Amino acid sequence: MEFIYDSFTLSNLLTCAIESTALQPFSVVQLHYKVGSRNDPRHRKGIAHINEHMMYQHKLFPDKSFRQVINDCGGISSGATWLDFTTYTTIIDNAYLQDLLAFEANRMKELIISEEDLTIEKRIIHQEYQQMLINHPFMKVESQLINMIFSSNHPYRNSPYGSKSSVNLCTSSDTKSFHELYYGPNNAILSVSTPLAKDKVINMIYDCFNDIQPRLFEPLNGLFSFGKSGTKKIIYKERPSRIYIAYKIPNIHTLGRYCANLFVKILSDGMNCRFNAVQFLDYGCELYPLEHDSVFVSWCSVGQREDIETAKSRLIYIIEECELSSQEIDRALLRHYREKKILLDNSLCRIDIMTAEVRYDSSLKFISVSTDLITKIIKKIFRKDNRYILICEGEEND
Repeated sequence: MEFIYDSFTLSNLLTCAIESTALQPFSVVQLHYKVGSRNDPRHRKGIAHINEHMMYQHKLFPDKSFRQVINDCGGISSGATWLDFTTYTTIIDNAYLQDLLAFEANRMKELIISEEDLTIEKRIIHQEYQQMLINHPFMKVESQLINMIFSSNHPYRNSPYGSKSSVNLCTSSDTKSFHELYYGPNNAILSVSTPLAKDKVINMIYDCFNDIQPRLFEPLNGLFSFGKSGTKKIIYKERPSRIYIAYKIPNIHTLGRYCANLFVKILSDGMNCRFNAVQFLDYGCELYPLEHDSVFVSWCSVGQREDIETAKSRLIYIIEECELSSQEIDRALLRHYREKKILLDNSLCRIDIMTAEVRYDSSLKFISVSTDLITKIIKKIFRKDNRYILICEGEEND
């Protein structure tokens, strides 16, 4: 399995990655900005998410927005905002690749929007807030878990959706100021997957982006405090009950994050899954990879015949107390490479992987780590004094 791409940096510090051996009959472009809800000002929560929406309303021409122009070219584009990044991915015909890069450079330089456009997008954001948080009980629960893990001064405590009141307060001037501060080439990664010749694509990138000036912003230093580990119990109007257990993993660039990712695979590895061994009703686990402080979250649903405390003890046991075998770790490593090989067959997944490997330039240096060291680090992460428990006791329906 060999994934070949070239990476380089422009004079304005824009990081670029090009895969020019792609076989698909189209080009995929992703602009990844290292800005998310962690950068929201205190009284403008949700502005990073608003800015993502408004980037599609940016007027490339007096009568046409970015979204309309891309649609006219037969392209498909989507965006996403998370705690510490905002990303824009576009699929387009190869003939329009240079135009697309010019369009992206245009909206990187300046955000041109109207108050009318902002009002329309605010309504859409309110609908997303209602759908993803208010009407989704487990999302509300996970936001409470985040509030447990990160203290009040930690930027990861900010939800990408903000709140309705703070979203309503945002003006076009606020959005433009946020864009001017963070949407610079020195805070972005440009990834391109295309069958076109590499030299041709490099020239396109230089022509479109090299004259954009860097932004003068202060990056987060990552020295923020966590909440106190412990247990919290809430009542919510859903059955069955659920238990969430989370562990903090400081600094994504460490070996600890790599080992935690392997542990996710050990816990959820098909028939060999540890959850299956204790026959939970419903379960899952995930690693939230963040720029400064990552989070591992596991959960299980509690059946009506099972005591919550018993289920909690079983979940803690399989995470913290079961001894890891070399066979489990070997299977996790094998699954890791098999999954990556499958993902590399998909152009959209390839560009995500390419962006991630450029962003976390140390992501591949842990491949040869020994089984004993992996076991030792997993034991160090998944321990009692690093444990956050949220018990969501569902109410009986009337």
